Amino acid sequence: MTSCDECGFGEYQPEEKSTECDSCTYPQTTYGKGATKATDCEGPGLDFTVKKDKKHTVIDSKPKGYNNVEEVDNKKGEWIFYSEENYTGDQVAVHEGESFVKGDGKNKTEQVLAAKSYYAVFPNVFCYLQDYAHEYKGKRSRDMHGNECKNSTGPGVCFADSDTEAPQCYIADGKLSPCGIPKCIWDYKCYSQNGVDYRGDETTINATLTKYYVITKHFNCTCQSWNDDFPTKHPGTHPNDPGMDKYGLRSVYCRNPDPAKYSKPWCYVGVGQNHDDCEKFAQTIQSSEVCPYVKKCTTEKYFTQADGRI
Repeated sequence: MTSCDECGFGEYQPEEKSTECDSCTYPQTTYGKGATKATDCEGPGLDFTVKKDKKHTVIDSKPKGYNNVEEVDNKKGEWIFYSEENYTGDQVAVHEGESFVKGDGKNKTEQVLAAKSYYAVFPNVFCYLQDYAHEYKGKRSRDMHGNECKNSTGPGVCFADSDTEAPQCYIADGKLSPCGIPKCIWDYKCYSQNGVDYRGDETTINATLTKYYVITKHFNCTCQSWNDDFPTKHPGTHPNDPGMDKYGLRSVYCRNPDPAKYSKPWCYVGVGQNHDDCEKFAQTIQSSEVCPYVKKCTTEKYFTQADGRI
């Protein structure tokens, strides 16, 4: 490239007039072309120090085997800290800009430093979830071309007016411009951690009925709507229940509103095409099942972007 060329998505110009581009640390990326500094890379980042002599930087989750943490500094993003391995036990949220040092007297310090597992929250922070775009809560304050977002009183941020529109912002009176926020893959095509943030559209569970202890029948059932009470009797939810938004309990989709009991998305047993069998299964076997077709995110990209972006 020449000094006049723009760096592409996920890259930045390390110094003025440089003819080379450096890449953001994956999964960090840029939301537009032409980035000129490392801080233009968007994505989570957190430092933790073990025994005051070794600082580690993590960008998605804490690796196992690191104990005696004495300092945590959240550089970017929202993180959830768990008291036990595998994202279980008591949890505490650590917000961007917060830091904790052993002996600092803060209320959360002891719990944060003792946490055995933690992870960054991606959906609707560094990418937006399809069909849940209005929940985007990232802090992006420029459009994809680098223009500052504005509102009637001063600086603005990117937002989504509806569930299906990508985040955008005003760059002038009445002029909206896209922010370049990518669309999430994690927690839409697959679930991460314990599945609490999963907002995909899977609706199917497996079921089995055995007759006379010999004949076994396998079939699929559709998840029951979260605010229905048939065929599975359960405490239920209603449109004004705060859990509806917190856990994305729309329609008949697999979700995990009970992470203390489940470690992946699940649902109450509904009916579907096998109406009689599914009703019998729901009423005589058990009321809820995990969703077998929702796979855990492993090597999938965190999000997808147009124009060659990751």
